[in-house]
Amino acid sequence: MKTILVLSPHPDFAEAVQTSLDAAQYRIVHRLTADEAEPLVVHNLASAILLDSELMGVQSILCIERLRRRDKKTPIIAFTERAQADWEEEAFLHGVTHVLTKPVRQRLLNSVLEKLWSPPAAPRPALNVPAGNTAIFARTAADQNAGGQFVNASQTLDVLRDFSQMLTHSLDAEAMLKQFLQFLREMLSVNRVAVFLNRPCAPLAEPIAT
Repeated sequence: MKTILVLSPHPDFAEAVQTSLDAAQYRIVHRLTADEAEPLVVHNLASAILLDSELMGVQSILCIERLRRRDKKTPIIAFTERAQADWEEEAFLHGVTHVLTKPVRQRLLNSVLEKLWSPPAAPRPALNVPAGNTAIFARTAADQNAGGQFVNASQTLDVLRDFSQMLTHSLDAEAMLKQFLQFLREMLSVNRVAVFLNRPCAPLAEPIAT
């Protein structure tokens, strides 16, 4: 169970937070001032701090600064009556993690809290290309100067989407070849491409009539 420290001069705000959160997962501890909450903050007993920034000015910023001097890691979620860009900028600069507007919205608050402790997504494993298969990757001129790094997945999908345009020339071999060579020149950043074709085999002799 995680402990949520609620700092507010109004008990109604703490009740709204308690109503919005699952009692089996969160324990709500309400304190009126930062002085009363100091033992919890100093000893890192709270998993998150919900601050009721009733005064949109110097006092609330000083409270945030004071909390951060005593605890530099615990997330602080500040609630305000209305959005003010200047105040929010100061709040973030002094260490606030999120700024939400009143009233307390149950789904939003639960979502924000869950994301605070969600583990980062594991990196996707690299694809193993079997021997003998050909993997086509698009590279830009900048990638070549940087050592030929592969472009991201969305760009690769764009390349595959461009190749599908060649299907419109499926009945015209010459037009299809020109389109393919154009894509190949753009991918490899070359000016000229040569295509060598094998001479077709001689047709089979006609069967002898019996």
